[in-house]
Amino acid sequence: GPADRAVPPAAGSAPAGGPPPRARMLSLLSLGFSVPLAVVGGGAIGYFLDRAFGTTPWLALLFLGFGVAAGIRNVVRAAGALPARDPE
Repeated sequence: GPADRAVPPAAGSAPAGGPPPRARMLSLLSLGFSVPLAVVGGGAIGYFLDRAFGTTPWLALLFLGFGVAAGIRNVVRAAGALPARDPE
């Protein structure tokens, strides 16, 4: 009967097992904000701690490094969350 027929996927829908294309695009676009924010945020925290403790430039450099590491971690996490593309 009619219930036995397969329903075709909607246009622009995700392949089986993968995120929808819009969700994938938004996930990648969010990296454009999260990476620089992590670096700037780490540098800013270090800068203000340096001013508070008089340790210029050591805490700024240390926290800038933490920000870079957090940015790289965000990229690695996003890359691991994306499904591998099938060769066509």
